[in-house]
Amino acid sequence: MKIGIAISSFGNKKSQLIKCLDSVIKQNYKSELIVCLNDGDINSDVVSKYNLNYRIFSDNLGLSANWNRAVSLLKDSDYITFVHADDTIEYNHIQVLADTIGDNDICFTASKLKEPYFKRLIYIFKNKDLSLLWKKRTFIPDVNFSVTDLINLNTLPVIALIKRETWDKLGGYSIGQIYPDWDFWIRAKKAGCKMNRCTIPTYTYTVHSYPQSKEELKKLRILMKERHKN
Repeated sequence: MKIGIAISSFGNKKSQLIKCLDSVIKQNYKSELIVCLNDGDINSDVVSKYNLNYRIFSDNLGLSANWNRAVSLLKDSDYITFVHADDTIEYNHIQVLADTIGDNDICFTASKLKEPYFKRLIYIFKNKDLSLLWKKRTFIPDVNFSVTDLINLNTLPVIALIKRETWDKLGGYSIGQIYPDWDFWIRAKKAGCKMNRCTIPTYTYTVHSYPQSKEELKKLRILMKERHKN
């Protein structure tokens, strides 16, 4: 199984990027790796110190297009996954995903949560019966959802391992989406993609913004409902 890891950096702090890359190169599962720096040569000195396949772009195409560009450079991978440049993964992260995906199209990670991301999820899922499993700030996604459920609320704010064939069939991330993964999961569910999840937390969300306001979340849901009304 050939797995590609895409990392797209948008001018992250050097300390964050170093922690991220240190965790990625320690994987016990050999993977094809591409790092894209999408704000010119910002942090290029950091990446150049690693024996990595990386590209530097002077333009920032936006979140969705930058991720799509990174994936397009993973030419030899049968499966692809992502690591945000301010997050870290355990040494066995890729191995756990490879062992769990089976014959499914997508396998979601179980995640460790740090501030402020933990507060964000508590806020988003407040008063929602989503059968989520919480143990010591661990998020284990529930893959038993309907399209309507997911349109109403993004219950999968996680990273996943995706078959390259599935990624290409769905056309990657849609351009212009604020949360391109949310939109991708909806399209995958509509297409009948088979999904699984990991129960061993191997991905750590570290630095993310605080929750959106209720008004902002409401607008996002309206936009998602409009996009997927058929």
